[in-house]
Amino acid sequence: MDSFLTKEEDLFLLEHLGLPDIAQNEWSLRLGGLVERPLHLAYADLLRFSQQTVVSVHKCAGNPLKFPLEPSPDRSGNVEWTGVSLREILEEVGHDSCAKFVIACGADGGVFDGISVPAYEKDVPMEKALAGEVMLATHMNGELLTAARGGPVRLVVPGHYGTNSVKWLRGIEVAERRSQSLFTTTYYNDRIPGSNALKPVWDLAPEAIIVSPAEQSVLVSGDIAVWGWAWGAHEIARVDVSPDAGESWIQATISRREQFEWQRFDAVVRQERGALRLLPRAVDVTGVVQPLLEGRNRAVEVRTLA
Repeated sequence: MDSFLTKEEDLFLLEHLGLPDIAQNEWSLRLGGLVERPLHLAYADLLRFSQQTVVSVHKCAGNPLKFPLEPSPDRSGNVEWTGVSLREILEEVGHDSCAKFVIACGADGGVFDGISVPAYEKDVPMEKALAGEVMLATHMNGELLTAARGGPVRLVVPGHYGTNSVKWLRGIEVAERRSQSLFTTTYYNDRIPGSNALKPVWDLAPEAIIVSPAEQSVLVSGDIAVWGWAWGAHEIARVDVSPDAGESWIQATISRREQFEWQRFDAVVRQERGALRLLPRAVDVTGVVQPLLEGRNRAVEVRTLA
C-alpha cells in the first residue's frame, strides 16, 4: 500500500462462483426492465459512447459468511478505471419514473455456501447509477481488463464496496424493487445499530490505514513520522492519529480528494520509551467517525517497539 495507485499484481483477487473467460468478440450486454428502448450491446458498440477515467478505492467488504464482518486492510487498493458512464447508457435506453434500482448481473453462476446461484447479481440505487461516476469498465490502470479482473467488461461503482462492482457483466435491469438475489437479501448486509434490521453494504465507510511505520517496526526514540491512506464514500475531512491506543490524539495533515481516490495523511508522534500503539481515525465531511471497536471499518491498531 506504499504507492498511490495499486499495481494489478498487488490488488486482491476474489470470486464467489468461478471465473468465466469470455472473449471480447463474444461479449454482449442486455439492458431491459423498466426502460423505453431495450438494448443489446456488443463490445464494439461501447466505442460510440464517450470514454471516462475515474480513480477510486477498491475495497473488499469482507467475508459474507462471517458476521460481524471484519475489516481487511490488505484487501484495499486504489485503482484507475476507464470505461463508459452508466448514466450515458441509461439515458439512451430511457427509464420509467418509478424505477428505483439498477440491477447488474454477471456471467458467473454456481454453488455458494451450499446454495445453487444462477448468477452473481447486485443492485445500486438509481440515484447512484445516474451520478456519472458509475461505469462499464474496460480498462484498469490503463490496461485492458483481464478475465481475472472481470473482463472484458465489468461494472465499477466508485464510493461503494467492491462487492457491488459486478464482474463479467452480462445484464442490466432497471427495476422498481431491489434484486432478490441471495447476495442482496442474505449476504452483504449490515445490522443497523440498536435493531435487528439490516441495511445493504453500499457506501464505503470512512476508514484510515497506517502504512508507515509498519507493524512491529523497531524504532529509535524521538519524533516518528506516521503516514497512511484514508477513504470513504464521502471525502475525508480529518484524520487523527493516536500514539497510545486512543488515550490522546494528534490531528494529521491530509490531502484533498479529486475523485474517489484514497487521501494521504501525515503526522508526527513522539516516541520516548516503551511501545507505541498507533491508531488512525478518519472523519468524513458529513461528520461520520471511524469507530475504534465494532464495525466494518473499525480502527486498525499498529504496535511498534522502541
